[in-house]
Amino acid sequence: MIYGVLGSGFGLYGYVPSIIKKYNKVCLLLHSKEFFMQKEETKNLYDHVIWANSSDEFYEIISGLVIAYPPQLQVHVLDTLCKSSTLKWPDRLILEKPIASAPHYADSLLGLLLNKKIHHRISYLFLYLPWFNWLKNEISEKINSTIDIEWNFLAYHFHKKVETWKKYHSQGGGVLRFYSIHFLPILVDLGFYSVCQSTLFFYEDNIPIKWDAQFEDEAGNKIKLRINIYSKKTKFKINITSPNFSNKIFEDVSVFSENKSSAYIDIRSEYIESVFDSFENENKVYYAFYNKINSLWNKIEGITIEKKMPAS
Repeated sequence: MIYGVLGSGFGLYGYVPSIIKKYNKVCLLLHSKEFFMQKEETKNLYDHVIWANSSDEFYEIISGLVIAYPPQLQVHVLDTLCKSSTLKWPDRLILEKPIASAPHYADSLLGLLLNKKIHHRISYLFLYLPWFNWLKNEISEKINSTIDIEWNFLAYHFHKKVETWKKYHSQGGGVLRFYSIHFLPILVDLGFYSVCQSTLFFYEDNIPIKWDAQFEDEAGNKIKLRINIYSKKTKFKINITSPNFSNKIFEDVSVFSENKSSAYIDIRSEYIESVFDSFENENKVYYAFYNKINSLWNKIEGITIEKKMPAS
């Protein structure tokens, strides 16, 4: 199995180490070589890379493909691939989230992949994190519980004053579409399909920095999400309160807890391995799951109230 990766940034320093650890080789386009050699996470992996001189050569070599482009470009690349009569489609496709800049574009993309019968996965990494298993076990038989989830941090592009699409709501960035999208698979997996409230706070036009929302399942359990990507304090906390149980609390400095035994420089690479492994399971289960996630995304955006707030 030879995977190819399209994309710089996390596509290279996140996916490439994980692919090499699992499959020993990875294929990259030659134009990404300079960036590859500049990154501490990747430059020592040079001997494991097959360099393709052109797109045609790239697609001839690979049997699996990771696309880690910005969502608007990701949609364009997939559309081009689907319309091409010469490029060879890989057997497996992995997409970074968000797969599109808005839910209606994601609907179209998922429909395209199904129509073309392309075996695909979306890299929703929160499903593989230890705290999610903890949360799932804690609320499995509870009723009328309230789960408060708070995630505060200063996003990299704010901290380093980097100009990037990840700031802008219309491009698939911002607190809801780029960061909080991680929680939608969690909500769907746990059965929280009812959107009770959603408020998106903007620092400037098109730059949302805070999202508050509430969801409910059929047993009357509630999940309250409060996510702030312009916070001076870093915190990730889950607090479960229930009439018949004592409070349960999970708290850490980060959503991605550090694993000191991890061989990866970027801890997220460790969980990417689970995405590759998921191809051993039945495709239609994942496709139905992705449709439910996108349906929830549509519901959220349909009732979201937008407010202005100062960054603090």
